Amino acid sequence: MAGTNADLSLDRKCSPKSPAMTQVANMARRLPPSDASIYKQIYAGIMEHYLPPGTKLTEDALAQVFKVSRTRVRTVLLRLAHENIAVLQKNRGAFVAKPSVKEARDVFAARRLLDPGMATHVAERISPEQVAALRRCIARERAAHRAGDHRAMIKLSADFHLELAAVLGNEALTGFLRELVSRTSLIIAVYERPGASSCRRDEHARLVDLLAKGEANAVKEAMRQHLQGIDDALMLVNLGTPKVNLRRVLRELSWRRPEYLYEWTERPVAKGRLD
Repeated sequence: MAGTNADLSLDRKCSPKSPAMTQVANMARRLPPSDASIYKQIYAGIMEHYLPPGTKLTEDALAQVFKVSRTRVRTVLLRLAHENIAVLQKNRGAFVAKPSVKEARDVFAARRLLDPGMATHVAERISPEQVAALRRCIARERAAHRAGDHRAMIKLSADFHLELAAVLGNEALTGFLRELVSRTSLIIAVYERPGASSCRRDEHARLVDLLAKGEANAVKEAMRQHLQGIDDALMLVNLGTPKVNLRRVLRELSWRRPEYLYEWTERPVAKGRLD
């Protein structure tokens, strides 16, 4: 029992919300962040729609917010551009990618080819533990829905699809899907119809129920319908770009959620996951 109590005590001390980890987060704020930390915070701001597509990612502003050199900021922006999350324009700088109508259609065409086939293979090999992990993803989505946190719902919906891909243990596939999921989030930010729900939780739950039963053909069709539902929630017309205060958004993200600073330090991640 002593070992168990010690383990529980350690868990409490290492919880991101514990006083000990709050102190670690406060210390982290006084240290220059790693390139990975800078990338993660900008990426989160984009994926959760705090930084809408078309927002200018000014090097000076980012360097001031993160207290690092413009050279390090430029390295992060190059990574975001490589992943098609940002675009670099000569003599203008970096911007959050704003997919065109054609790009939106291309991304959904690619996902209609990839996701249903992937789900079929997942149904053939998913374990009870992996089913449970997917159900936990859905529980977090439902909690975000109850809290009215639309940005969290978008992120958690993306996490669900990436968790699904991770079942296959194919890093190339997961990396490719991650880029498509990121671009899908940008597309939703630009083109989602007012009041529409692009990714419904009940559809995720139905997918998991079919996966748990190993019904490969049924889950393939359910995934196809799921993607079609997301596509139907879009209004593919060219719209303007809202203006945001880059410094304010990034500072708000870091101060409201200090656990980000802890999660993004260089350390082993449970179950080999980066996110």
